[in-house]
Amino acid sequence: MMTTTIKTKFLSFSFIFATFFAVYEVAASDVFIETDMEFGRGMLRAVGDECFIYTPKHVVEDTDDIFVSTRHNKDVEASLITSYPQDLALLQLPNDYRKLCLESTWTEDGGSRVRTIIQSLKKATLSFRKKNGSIVDYDLRIVEKDLHTYFYIELENSKKSLKKGMSGSTVYVANYPIGMLVSVADGVGRVLRIDTIANLSQSVLAEFDESGTKKTSNTKKSANASSNRPKGRSINNVSSSNNTQVFKGKLSSGETISFPIHTVGNTAFRVTMPKQAGRTRYSIGLNNPAGNKITSYGVDFTDKTHVYGFGTSDEGEHTLWISGSGGVGSFEIKLEEVATTEQLVGDANVLAHGDKVKGYIAIDTFASYKVHTKGNTAFRVTMPKQAGRTRYSIGLNNPAGKKIKSYGVDFTDKTHVYGFSTRGEGEHTLWISGSGGVGSFEIKLEEVAITE
Repeated sequence: MMTTTIKTKFLSFSFIFATFFAVYEVAASDVFIETDMEFGRGMLRAVGDECFIYTPKHVVEDTDDIFVSTRHNKDVEASLITSYPQDLALLQLPNDYRKLCLESTWTEDGGSRVRTIIQSLKKATLSFRKKNGSIVDYDLRIVEKDLHTYFYIELENSKKSLKKGMSGSTVYVANYPIGMLVSVADGVGRVLRIDTIANLSQSVLAEFDESGTKKTSNTKKSANASSNRPKGRSINNVSSSNNTQVFKGKLSSGETISFPIHTVGNTAFRVTMPKQAGRTRYSIGLNNPAGNKITSYGVDFTDKTHVYGFGTSDEGEHTLWISGSGGVGSFEIKLEEVATTEQLVGDANVLAHGDKVKGYIAIDTFASYKVHTKGNTAFRVTMPKQAGRTRYSIGLNNPAGKKIKSYGVDFTDKTHVYGFSTRGEGEHTLWISGSGGVGSFEIKLEEVAITE
C-alpha cells in the first residue's frame, strides 16, 4: 500500500492541560481595568455575540472613562451597563472587540458547583493580570464562608499580602473559577462567588438574545458583524479555531493520509465527516504515540455524513488517519476536542448531595468525580436521557482506589438510575467510562441514607 503523509503544524487548543497526576496551570484574571481614579481586574463573559465584563463596582464607579486591557489589546473603552450592591458592576465592550471574549474563563454552568467545592476544599489560587499582559499567581486558603454570596481568603505565603489593586482578580480551584475578589481588609480578601455573580446578572443578560442583539432594542445587527469573529488560521489544508480543526483533501483507493494530533492524556474527540459530492470508500482511525491503533471505523462512504467518537488516555503525538479502499474523491474531517483532561479528571471535579454535572465522553476516555463521605452512606445516581447514543459504564471506588461497585454497559439515550453505598470514610471516586461513540452525559448525585 502506498502511503502519503500530509505534514501539518498542529495548532494547540485553547488551553494546555497537564495529566491527571500533575499540577494544573491556572488561568489568569481575564482583563486589566483602569479609570481616572482606580484600577483593578475583571472577568469576561460572552452572551450571544456580545462581550461583557464583571468587575467590582468600586473600581468603575464615579467615572465616565473605563479602559480595558488584555494580552493583545490595550486601553479598549468599555461602557457601564449596570451595578449591584454586592460590589459588582457589569461592563460591555464595543462590537469591534467582541472577539476578546474568546479569552473568557467564565464557566458555562454559571458556577453551579461552587458550593460543593468550597465546602470540600480549602486550597485555591488567586491569579491576576498586569496591564502589560503578565500574570502573578498566589496560593490561597479559604478561611471562612458565608451561607451564600461571599467567602474569604488568605495568602498561604505570610511574606506576601493581598492589595487593593487586586480587586477583580479571579479565584480558582484548578482551572475552575469560583469567585472574584472584591475587597481586602487586614490581610483577608472577600470574594464574591461565581454562582452569585451569575444569579445577580441573569435578568440583565437575559435581555440579549442568541445573536447578541438586545431584545428591547430596534437596532439591527450589522451585516458584517460576523466578520468580527476570528475565522481560524489556515495552514495548507488545515484550519483551526478554538478546539476544532478541519482537514480537507483528496483520497484514492490504496492511499492513507494522516494528521498529527497532540494530546496531554484522557481527551475525548468527535470527528464529523460531512457528505461529499463523490462516492469514495474509506476507513478512519486513531493511533497512539507508539503507532498502535486505538480505535478505527470502516468501511463507510463519503456520500453520506458520518460522526465518530475517538478518545485516548495517552499523552503525546497521536495520528488521525483516513484510508481509501475504493474510488477516488474528496474528503473533509472536522475534529472537535469535546472533553479535555481537566474537564474529565480535574481537581475541581467534586460532587455532594443534590449536585448535577454535565460533560462529554468518548470511547477510551473516563471522567471522575470526588465524593466525600463520613462512612456508611448510600447514594442514588441518576443519568438522564441524552440526545446522542454513547456507550458507557459507571462505578464507585473507595479512598484506596479499589472498586466498590460498577454497572455497565448502558447507553446515554435512555434514563438510568444506579445505587451505590460505602461503609468507608473519606474521598471516594465516582467514575464514568466511555466504551463506544461520543456524546454528552449528565450525573445527579443524591445521598439517600446516612448513618450518623
